[in-house]
Amino acid sequence: MKKYLTLLAVILAMQNAKAQIGPFGGGDGYSEATAYQISNLEHLIELHDSLILSPRHNDDIYNYTIGKHFKLMNDIAETVTFMIGDRFYRNIAYPPVNRVFRGNFNGQNFRITIDIRINIQRETGLFFRLEDATIQNLILAGYLQSNGFGIGTITQTASNSIIKNCINYCTISKRGIDQAGGIVGYATNSLIENCINAGLIITEYNSDFVGGIVGLVGDGNNIIKNCINIGDIISTSNIMYSYNVLYVGGIIGCATNAAEIINCVNYGYIKQNFGEVGGIIGGCYPNAVNIITNCINTGVVEGPVGTTGAIMGVYSGSYSIFTNCHYDKQFCNHKGVNGADVSGVSPHLTRNMVGRKLANLLGDNDWTYVEGATTYQSLYPQIKSLDHTDASKVGASPIYLYDGIKD
Repeated sequence: MKKYLTLLAVILAMQNAKAQIGPFGGGDGYSEATAYQISNLEHLIELHDSLILSPRHNDDIYNYTIGKHFKLMNDIAETVTFMIGDRFYRNIAYPPVNRVFRGNFNGQNFRITIDIRINIQRETGLFFRLEDATIQNLILAGYLQSNGFGIGTITQTASNSIIKNCINYCTISKRGIDQAGGIVGYATNSLIENCINAGLIITEYNSDFVGGIVGLVGDGNNIIKNCINIGDIISTSNIMYSYNVLYVGGIIGCATNAAEIINCVNYGYIKQNFGEVGGIIGGCYPNAVNIITNCINTGVVEGPVGTTGAIMGVYSGSYSIFTNCHYDKQFCNHKGVNGADVSGVSPHLTRNMVGRKLANLLGDNDWTYVEGATTYQSLYPQIKSLDHTDASKVGASPIYLYDGIKD
């Protein structure tokens, strides 16, 4: 009987601990209205610790963020130098599985400044991993570096999760294998919506999958919708490792499974000296079913002839369906997909893409059009849900290239 009473006491103690997570800056975490309030660096550390309160933190019963709500109350300018769920933080022992954030985090359009530099091979991001989570209305700035494995500013891995209304200004520097994404490194069965990457992405030494929004799209049904990349992507590979196929894209590096890319724009400069390179998506596996709809590339794309395209680097036959996609052929010398303009992909002179020139093709439901531009307005069509953000406008004003290309 004493043994059972002791066990009951342990269970009750765990439940009490779970109920007493916090106090943060207030709130109880049970709803969006009463979300835990995150106001400073100490509160972020507290959120981190909520994933590691038990030596058996790999069990769901010890994950104190499941279903809980958190909201950012102001900018956090004091630099965050750790990852939420970072398994090595404070010399904590390597766990049997990685810690995962499974709650809801609302940044309320405030900014967190990070400086995370990892010099060993491991995943990197503000949130170590997300599962059944929602991250929204968050702005990140600063610097993110990893010398191996995947990297993404919001998270390296998003599984069954939603990431929306997020902006990245961080510079990303990565060496070594696996994914690099301006928002997410690796997405499985997730929705990424209304997100912008405005940060420079530099990868070298065989980073396999590099994308302005997502590095690699994996299992399940993934939707990348209303997203913009205005950051430059400079990716190089070492000739010693050239037997690996590399994928670089303005929105997605590569899709290995089902992916829908809808209403996405790349304004950034993309350069990769090896592999499959595309203004919207680098390439996809043969069994991947990709639907690319209403996407635009106005950026310069440089890559190998034959595996580089203004929209997609390599076309996987009938598994990729293009609808109403457009690119500025005065910026991109490569044709739409793998050296050819396939059905659903159209090249245009700059003058035929700006103002309301594409209005009849794209419609007015999801897009806005500007006649006459200023520093903060682009002549190119703008995604309506993002046209209020400075990031989507500053990097998007076109520079005309009158290089003799004819209609």
